[in-house]
Amino acid sequence: MTKQELKTLVQEYLDEDLEEVDWTESLLDLGMDSIRMMAIVDDIRVTGINVNFMEFAEKPSLEGWYNAITLHTN
Repeated sequence: MTKQELKTLVQEYLDEDLEEVDWTESLLDLGMDSIRMMAIVDDIRVTGINVNFMEFAEKPSLEGWYNAITLHTN
């Protein structure tokens, strides 16, 4: 999954435009909640990347999530 694919996926669950968002900014501050986070994890798992909810909950930023994804794809 590329950074752009992640950003596009997350944007589907938020009402925010993520084009100007800093990759280290907490997605919780932008309206992310645990239900949406679980749905995103499920969407990513469908692609064959075995991330888990706790990895995302511990680092709720695009950067944190992308790092978790790359750990499971390399």
